[in-house]
Amino acid sequence: MSGLSTEGKLEKARAIVSKMTAHSHFTNPTPTLEEVNHAIVEAEKAFAAKTDGGKSHSLVLRDKIEQLTRLMKSLAMYVEGAADGSEALVLEVGMSLRRVTNRFKPLLEARTGEQSGHVKLICQSAGPRAAYVWEYAQQTSAEPQWVGAGITNVANNTLTELDAEKPYLFRVAVVHNSIQEPFSEAVRIVVL
Repeated sequence: MSGLSTEGKLEKARAIVSKMTAHSHFTNPTPTLEEVNHAIVEAEKAFAAKTDGGKSHSLVLRDKIEQLTRLMKSLAMYVEGAADGSEALVLEVGMSLRRVTNRFKPLLEARTGEQSGHVKLICQSAGPRAAYVWEYAQQTSAEPQWVGAGITNVANNTLTELDAEKPYLFRVAVVHNSIQEPFSEAVRIVVL
């Protein structure tokens, strides 16, 4: 939504929420569509108040637009993950595709934790504004079935309640400006 005017951002957000409502593929978005709708309404109120004048109204509008932009970036990350590589699904809800470049593939290290079933994951930092998407899979002879292990704003994550004495694979992807980079090479460890 960068590069759009305030009216353009509000219009685009409304259009995306409208297309996602009752879409059969995006049934449980994070953030919820209600949260995004609330942010749109608040931003519209601030925009109307700003047109009546005053510097304080401009500051409130900027804050409301920033909140809406953060929610829309989170919603875009949800759509990208739920679409599972389907460009058509992303376009159906009015979102645009960005070319993902292989700028940063973090080095990942997995260490056994202090307690049984715990693993500490540490990767190379990608900077103060990066987010990290963590996944794991039990290592079997079949293709790994990756499971989400959370999103953090720091370059480490501790997983608990894993099955002891089982081999696991772990990987991480960095997110910059709402664009998820490719996942790191998988790291294998036997959980103690």
